[in-house]
Amino acid sequence: MPWTLRYTTHLGYAPPEFRPQFRETLGTTDPAAHIRYAAEIGMAGVFYPWALGRPPAEIRLVRDVLAETGLSAGGVVCVPFAEFTGPIWTDRSIGGRKRLEAHVLQAAELAASLGSGVLAALIAVDPDRPDDQRQRDDVAANLRDLGRVVADYDLTLAVEPMVRLPNMMMRTTAEAVRLITAADHPNLGIIYDTAHVAMMDGDLVGALRAAWDHIALIQIADLPGRVEPGAGELAIVDVLAEATRSGYTGLVDLEHGWLSPTRDGEQAGLARIRRFDDLVHSAL
Repeated sequence: MPWTLRYTTHLGYAPPEFRPQFRETLGTTDPAAHIRYAAEIGMAGVFYPWALGRPPAEIRLVRDVLAETGLSAGGVVCVPFAEFTGPIWTDRSIGGRKRLEAHVLQAAELAASLGSGVLAALIAVDPDRPDDQRQRDDVAANLRDLGRVVADYDLTLAVEPMVRLPNMMMRTTAEAVRLITAADHPNLGIIYDTAHVAMMDGDLVGALRAAWDHIALIQIADLPGRVEPGAGELAIVDVLAEATRSGYTGLVDLEHGWLSPTRDGEQAGLARIRRFDDLVHSAL
């Protein structure tokens, strides 16, 4: 049966292992096998967030197999993994702006070649600067400048608020809305992640409504444990029903591990996602 929404499986999102979502089922980390499996189970695409740091041969393989299967690509993080927790977004020096723009430009070219529509920005504060509002103003200015860059590639540059990682500047959904409003460019947006929003705000549907005009991408994971939807306690069905009724037609990244990270656990988790999707369909 077809899925109700446009889900993506992932090719590895969590450091340090970057474990593909169905590693035990397939017995390999070969991205081609995982993309073809996503197509086999009816997914709309795959999530390849750290593409910017991957070997060129692997990127070419992913691009070719996406084209072969007709699947879409989820969001791509626009700063390399080694740098994204540093204060690169708060730097308005000439050198800092050039370095950031070079990363975003490279990521934009890569995302466009993969068929992705979203660049993800994870923004950290500079702990050596006490002037929080000035830092936010500098980040807004950098986002505005880079919104113009990604517009040339028909991409959205989307910030992702969270408390899970240290030194993150935006630690509530409301803070992300204020930042994007201050930056004021049509190619900027917000990534809504159910697990992060639950940890930051608590009210999943309320946060979605408050940020609705800026939502560029939805990612789902259940808590506790950042596991498959339906394996935890979050009201994710309500979130996706609300988003769909409000007109969301984008990808829904399955950005989670498994309640049981074994082959049987992955297959049980996939069945759980199917039951979850049926609940979304019924809610609609």
